[in-house]
Amino acid sequence: MSNFQSGDDRQAIPRWHLSDNARIFSQEPSNKIRLKNTEHNEESVREWKACKSLDTATDLIVRHELFEDFPIDVTIEASKFILDSADQAKYLQLSTASKILGINQNQDVIKANNSTRKEIFGHKIGQLRALCREFPRDAFIWSDLGFCYGALGRDDDAKKCLTVAINLAPNSALVVRAYARLLVHLGEYEEALQRIQSLRGLRTDPLILSVDIAIRERFKLGKIQVREARKLVGDKSFHPARLSELRSALGTLEFNSGRSHRAKKLINESLKCASENAVTQAIWLRDSKEFNLDFDAESLSPEAEAKAIEYYFGENYDQSVNSLIAFYDFQPFSDSPLVDATYIRTFCQDDPKGALKLGKEFSIDKANSFSVRNNLTVAAILTNDIKLAEEFLAQVVPSELSAVETNIHLATTGLFAFKISAPEQGRVLYDRAIDYFKKTGNRNAQARALYYYALAELDYDKERSLILASQSQRISNAIGYRQMDTKLEKIIAEISK
Repeated sequence: MSNFQSGDDRQAIPRWHLSDNARIFSQEPSNKIRLKNTEHNEESVREWKACKSLDTATDLIVRHELFEDFPIDVTIEASKFILDSADQAKYLQLSTASKILGINQNQDVIKANNSTRKEIFGHKIGQLRALCREFPRDAFIWSDLGFCYGALGRDDDAKKCLTVAINLAPNSALVVRAYARLLVHLGEYEEALQRIQSLRGLRTDPLILSVDIAIRERFKLGKIQVREARKLVGDKSFHPARLSELRSALGTLEFNSGRSHRAKKLINESLKCASENAVTQAIWLRDSKEFNLDFDAESLSPEAEAKAIEYYFGENYDQSVNSLIAFYDFQPFSDSPLVDATYIRTFCQDDPKGALKLGKEFSIDKANSFSVRNNLTVAAILTNDIKLAEEFLAQVVPSELSAVETNIHLATTGLFAFKISAPEQGRVLYDRAIDYFKKTGNRNAQARALYYYALAELDYDKERSLILASQSQRISNAIGYRQMDTKLEKIIAEISK
C-alpha cells in the first residue's frame, strides 16, 4: 500500500511489531491488571510487596512503561523477579523486564543494505527457531519468527508461523494484529476479517475491533460495526493508549463519510497517549486530505512514516525518501516504503537513476513486489536502459496480477513500446489502461498514465501530446495532485518551443 503513488486512502492498519519492541501496556495487559489511571499505582505497589508473583510483577513493569513518575526501585525489583522466574514467564514479560534492566536481549538495529539485512535476520531466525523448540507454546516467539521470515520475503514461512501463533493465542491483541497485518500484506483481506470475526475479543477489545474497522474501511469490505466502536471509545475503563487506534480508525471512517465534526473529535482523542500509527494517521489526514486538525505534530514525536508524509507534502523529497528508508527498517516485510521512495525519485525528483540505485540497495528481498519492480521498470525506460527494462518486464507473470496491476503493467509496457519506436502499439496499450482507470474512478493513476503518455508522444505527435497533457492537468487539478503541476508545465513548455 502506497501513501503517495496510488492516491489510496490510508487507514490505521495495524503495525507488526517484534514483541520486545511492542509497548506492553497498549498491547497485552493482563485481565488482572487495572490500568485506568494513577490512582491504583500505590495499591499495585502494596499488592506486590504483600504477594510477589508474576501477575503483580507484570502489573508494575506495565505501570513503569505507562506512567513516567512510577517508582523505579520497585520496577527494578519486579523485573529481576520476572527474570528469576524465566521458566514460568512469557517471552514478552522476559524481554520487557530485560529492557528495563538494560539487558539488551535481541536488540539488533536493522538499518542496512540487503547483504547485512539478510545476515541480521538470518541470525535472528536461528535464535528464534531455537526458542520455538524450547518454548513451543509461546505465541510471541512464533510471531517474531514470522516477522523475520516476512522481512526476507519468505511469506509462506511467515504465514505458517503466524498461523501457529494465533492458534496458540487466539485472543491476544498483539498476535491478532500481527496476523491481520501479514494477511493485508499478502492481499488476503477477507481471510483476515474472517478470522477476526471468530474472536470473542472483537466486541470487547479496542485493539482488535480497530483492526476490523481499518481493514473494512480501507478495502471497502462488508458492514462496519460502528455502534460497537462508538460504545468502546466512550468506555473510560480503558486507558487512552488502548483506545488510540480505534478512535483513529473510527475518526477516519467518520471523515470519509463527511461527518467532519465527529471525525475531528475522534482524531484529537486518538492523540491522547497516541500510538505511532495514530499519529501518522492524523498527519496523513491533515496533509493529504487537508483536514483542519488542531495539534502540534512535533509534540507528538512523529516517527518515520509520519515524517515521510510531512516531508512529501512539504516537497522536501530527499528527507521524505530518508524517512521512508527508516520506515522500511521499522516494517521490513512491507514493500510500500520502497514503492513510495522509488516513485519520489523517479517522478517527483526526475531522478530515475536514483530510483534504480535505491532498488539495487534495498529491494532484492522484495523481488516479487510488482509495485517496486514496476517503478524500477519506468526508471529503466527513462534512463534508456532498454536491456534492464526488458529484464524487469520479463519477470511479470500476468496471471498473478490484480486488475489494477494488470492495467498499470499495460501502461508501463506502452511507455516501453514508445521507447523502442513502436508508437502504435504504445497507444493501444495506453488507451486500454487509461480507459480502465477512468471507468474504475482511479483518477490518480489516470492522471499519471496520461502524463507519461504525453511524455512519450513528444517524440512522435506533439499535438496529441498537448491534448494528453491538458487532460492530465484537468484531472490533477480536480484531485489536488500538486506534484503533477511542474511535470506538465515542462511538457507544455517543450511543445511550445
